[in-house]
Amino acid sequence: KHTRVSVMAAPELEQEQERPPTTTTTRGSQPPSNERYEKLLSSYLGLSFTVFLGLIPKPSISLVSALQSRNGDLSLKLIQAEDQLRQLRSRRKEDSKANARVVEIFASHRHAWRQEEKRLLQQIDASAEEIAHLRAKVEELENLEVEFKANVEDLRRDVTERDEMLNFMARKSEFDDSSETGGGCVSNDNFSEVAAARFGKFRVS
Repeated sequence: KHTRVSVMAAPELEQEQERPPTTTTTRGSQPPSNERYEKLLSSYLGLSFTVFLGLIPKPSISLVSALQSRNGDLSLKLIQAEDQLRQLRSRRKEDSKANARVVEIFASHRHAWRQEEKRLLQQIDASAEEIAHLRAKVEELENLEVEFKANVEDLRRDVTERDEMLNFMARKSEFDDSSETGGGCVSNDNFSEVAAARFGKFRVS
């Protein structure tokens, strides 16, 4: 097949060589000699490629077929890789949306947590103020208790002194009665001085 192509290309080359040069030129076109050389070069390259294909051995032709088959496999793999890449991009886009949703939910929860934390801190501050107020109240009550205890002790001393004074007055009355009966006489002034020296000034509350 390649030999036939080369034989067919040879007369065309001869016709190109026998064809007389054209002398007419148009504006913007190249000179006739340049066109002839280009056509000759194209024919020569085509003929050379045809001869090259005809000279390729059969193992090389099978190798070309193998390379074409391999090229087809690689093209198929490339298509599959592009499809996988599109799927990965689609998944990545979906993952990005899911991550954005998660971030939004976490942000809303975080805002709620901060509000709850703020509320708890306010409660803690209010409780601390109440505790301080109660401690001051307890301290005040303790001071009142100490004062009440001191007053109770004073009252107890007063009651004791009154009891002693009443007992002393009762004994004085008995002593006066016995003195009058026995003929003895003790002045009240002396008795008052003895009572004052023993009990001190009588307190009335």
